[in-house]
Amino acid sequence: MTERQARWSRFTGKSGAIRLWAPWLIGPAAWAFHQVFTYWLSSWMCTTESLWMFHAATAAAATVAAAGGAFAWHQWRTVRGMTFPDRPEGTASRIRFQAVVGIGVCAASLIGILLEGLPNVVLDPCVGVP
Repeated sequence: MTERQARWSRFTGKSGAIRLWAPWLIGPAAWAFHQVFTYWLSSWMCTTESLWMFHAATAAAATVAAAGGAFAWHQWRTVRGMTFPDRPEGTASRIRFQAVVGIGVCAASLIGILLEGLPNVVLDPCVGVP
């Protein structure tokens, strides 16, 4: 198997489709997890007056979103400059497009996670919580 065939085999079949779509879902899923988890724990965290779980959830979700972006960036680098003459026209362009959009989605999710976590550092998140 040539190097080109080995690269192409990463993007074929069911695992290839999952590999291409995963970054589109990983970042928003991490952001949703962060938002739901921190709101769910807010009353308990304010009762115990310990905010480490807020920071841990932000760090975990940010790490997952960054990993999704790194995964998409790796996909983009894998197919950068490649053509697939034995495949339909536009296949390489579609893979590059999906990778670039995956990078953007994960970057936007990472920014959203960090902006949601910032008030927990700067402000008292327990003001107004019964």
